[in-house]
Order: sequence, then C-alpha cells, then structure tokens
Amino acid sequence: MRIAILGGTFNPPHFGHLFFANEIRQKLKYDKIIFVPSLISAHKTMDNNVTSNNRCDMVELAIAHYPWAEISYCDIKRGGVTRTVDTINDIITEFNIKTKPGFIIGDDLVSGFHLWKNPEIITDISDLIVGIRNNDGFELDYPHILLNNRPFTLSSSEIRYMVNNNEYIDFLLPQNVINYIKDNGLYR
Repeated sequence: MRIAILGGTFNPPHFGHLFFANEIRQKLKYDKIIFVPSLISAHKTMDNNVTSNNRCDMVELAIAHYPWAEISYCDIKRGGVTRTVDTINDIITEFNIKTKPGFIIGDDLVSGFHLWKNPEIITDISDLIVGIRNNDGFELDYPHILLNNRPFTLSSSEIRYMVNNNEYIDFLLPQNVINYIKDNGLYR
C-alpha cells in the first residue's frame, strides 16, 4: 500500500486541504493520505482559542467521507514541537509501512526546508512531494517530486478571519466542520 503524509496545523481543515490531498492521491497513485495534525508547529504560531483536540476533531470530521484519508495523532501524542523527521518515522512505525512514504509540503515551505531538522534524512526516508500553493517558483537542493497541481489558494488564516467577522464560509469547509466551529464557538 502506498501512503503519503500531509502534516499541518489544520486550523481549521478546509476543502483546499482535501482537494490537494486527493489530487496527490490520484496523480501520484497513493492509496492513502495520512493527515497529521501538529501539536506545536515549528513554522506557525497558534493565536486563538482552539486546542489540539479541537483541530483533531475537525480533521476527523473533514475526512470522514473519504475512505482514502486517515488521521494519525502521532505528533499530538509525542508532544513538543513537531519535527518532520520524527513524524515520518512515527508514521512508518504506526502504519507498518514497507515502502517509502510520500511527505507532502506546499511550495510556500520550500525556502526554509534546509533549516528543518535533518532535511537530508527526510528525503532519504520519504519521497518529498512539493505541491504548488503560491506558484512563485523555487529552488530546492534536495530530491523532490514537483506536483503539477492546480493551486488552491484558500488558507486557514483567511477562514479564521472570516469566522471572526461573521462572514459566509459555506463552500470553504465541509458542513460538519462548519457546524463544529459554530457549536464550539471557535475563532471568535
């Protein structure tokens, strides 16, 4: 079974995440995409009233109708700052992966990839997949697969802003995630 890993804060998860994951699955022939919510991202700050449990609940809801998608809580369970090399090793163990998994990042993260913990090990133990998000072009001196995907520019920060300002968010997230956000008073 071919597995690819999509990590992130998923704060909140939205159709951009699902669209991107499915496009990778279809174009690169992966059987499963594992969504891995981070506890504390090394690249983002958490500045609102949302817990890691809230984010995990929302990912579960977002992927509920997609048999090709699963969630792993490895970063939450490990605690501390999320480091990709640790996440990949945990996923390989958790899912008993025998073939090299894919690890998915957006092109917006490429410029700092050389600063990540053990980038050379990341590209040894996984196939680094770079998806187009900003379409600004980039240079990456590590082995990678550049996905010729359709950019989906929606961001979680935009959705948080919209929720906080009572703007219309239907069609940006699955309805069950919208209901969860409203029921739990998130992003206010």
